[in-house]
Amino acid sequence: MTAVRDCWPRAKRAARTVGVVVALAFVASVGRFIFAKPVCETVYPLTVTPERGPTTNLALYQHGPTVRVSSVNFFDRHHSGYLIDGTNFTPEQKWMSDKTDRSPWVEIHFRGAHHLAAVRISHAGIMEHPQSTAAAYTITCLVGDKATAIKAVIEGNIDPRPVHPIPCEHATGVRIDFRLRGAAAVRLYEVEALGIW
Repeated sequence: MTAVRDCWPRAKRAARTVGVVVALAFVASVGRFIFAKPVCETVYPLTVTPERGPTTNLALYQHGPTVRVSSVNFFDRHHSGYLIDGTNFTPEQKWMSDKTDRSPWVEIHFRGAHHLAAVRISHAGIMEHPQSTAAAYTITCLVGDKATAIKAVIEGNIDPRPVHPIPCEHATGVRIDFRLRGAAAVRLYEVEALGIW
């Protein structure tokens, strides 16, 4: 019996060692992913087809868009899915670019081509300090995944939830390029592409 009892401490030490090795391997792999700063792309399934007629949020997740962002702040879990979730805002439910990303951008590709009328952006300033609102950015209409000449260039924005007219026929998406000042990161709660399905 003594020999059996002596095995337990050794087995526990071995299990602990294996656990530590697995945890270190996991942290190393996640760290490599985070520090690689990949462009993140998420494709959402079409679960609701809007009726043709009144203005619709073409970017809403239920309408099957694809969201691409230049970076994500993985440490705070502020992922890009919050850009199109259509829910009430909480301080956690936002997209935040990585702090080392000096040219952050967002692309939302629609399910098909539609008439785009305007883009409404809910900046972090609606819930946080007003300086969290992005001041300078360009919204570009995409047609067939290519940028068009139809743009809205914004400088000195202080509105935390502005609507930017950007009429574009056969739009397949929108792209927003941010111009940062200082060490700021972009924080957005929602991007709505208002148009006709």
